[in-house]
Amino acid sequence: MRPSFRTLQGRFRLTCLAQVATGLAYAGCVQAQTYITPSGTYGPGPYTDAFQFFGTHGVIQGSTTIYPAVPYPMGAGGAGVSVAGGGSARINPDLGPQPGNFVIQSDYRSGAPNDALYVANGTLTVEGSSDPSRLTYAMGHGQTVNGIYIPGETGPSVFVGARMYMSADGQDANAIRGYGVYANATVSDSTLVATGANGHGIRLWNRAVATLANTDVTVSGAGAFGVFATDNSTIDTTGGAINTTLGSARGIYIDTSVGRLNGTNINTQGTSAYGIQAGASNLSVTGGTIATAGSAGHGLWLYGGTTATLSAATVPTTGATARGIYVSGAASVVANQSDIGTQGDGASAAYVTGAGSSLTMTGGSLTTTRASAHGAY
Repeated sequence: MRPSFRTLQGRFRLTCLAQVATGLAYAGCVQAQTYITPSGTYGPGPYTDAFQFFGTHGVIQGSTTIYPAVPYPMGAGGAGVSVAGGGSARINPDLGPQPGNFVIQSDYRSGAPNDALYVANGTLTVEGSSDPSRLTYAMGHGQTVNGIYIPGETGPSVFVGARMYMSADGQDANAIRGYGVYANATVSDSTLVATGANGHGIRLWNRAVATLANTDVTVSGAGAFGVFATDNSTIDTTGGAINTTLGSARGIYIDTSVGRLNGTNINTQGTSAYGIQAGASNLSVTGGTIATAGSAGHGLWLYGGTTATLSAATVPTTGATARGIYVSGAASVVANQSDIGTQGDGASAAYVTGAGSSLTMTGGSLTTTRASAHGAY
């Protein structure tokens, strides 16, 4: 018989305004009652109710599965583990009498909160296993169901995860989705996957921050970007790779934001799929390879006054009319010891256009190999 904490749940009533103030706003404040998981230690075992640490503190041990099933208890939704109202949760697959994989899933249900993980005004920590084969899985299924959702409007909303597989398979769903000045995600030694249309690996806006270390991001849906950051948000990556497979995709897209890449590889395939697109932003790339394989697939397109530095970076493109680095709209780029090359007909290693646009290179190279191609244009 599965463990159950449903009978232990406390319930209290909050007005919509109070929910917003404490970080408990869910699904437009439609729930009059809030279903709360008491502080304590849980697992191992299967659970079909949501864990909601709203002002409480929990530890969940290894060999545990969480997959909320309808009908949901009053005041609960379909999110696997939620933290809010100053609460906290710690997940560790090595803890407990049966160390093992930890699996959290959530399905789309109209009108209910549905994400595998959720943190708003609280702290959620997924500790990496000492066994490399042991992982924590956080998987969202269906439209707008994210691997993790981090609203950061009212107070510190902190997520730290290691040795994870986080995925979203629905339209407009992201492996990591965060917004607000208090939203902060730090992920290491993990894999992020999004497969739905417009399903970005990481979506950040309104000053949210995400930091990745040795983490791979793969997206395969139409209109999907590996990273999509806007409105003064920040993406930091060290190591790892970002991969896209369809036309018009972007490895990284930043607008009025900051991107810092250190030793990260980006690979795109398909027509007009760019490695990095940055407008009105600040970008630094140190080491790593930014490779594109489709026609008109630019390595980097920088515009709108973007300021960028490249150090010891490699930018190869293979498609026709692709530009290794495309600088326009008063963007300025300084490239040090970086190699930029194209292998397609009509391609340009460096293409600079527009008043105020500039590219300054120290060392490195610009190379082309095909007909009608330009080293610099």
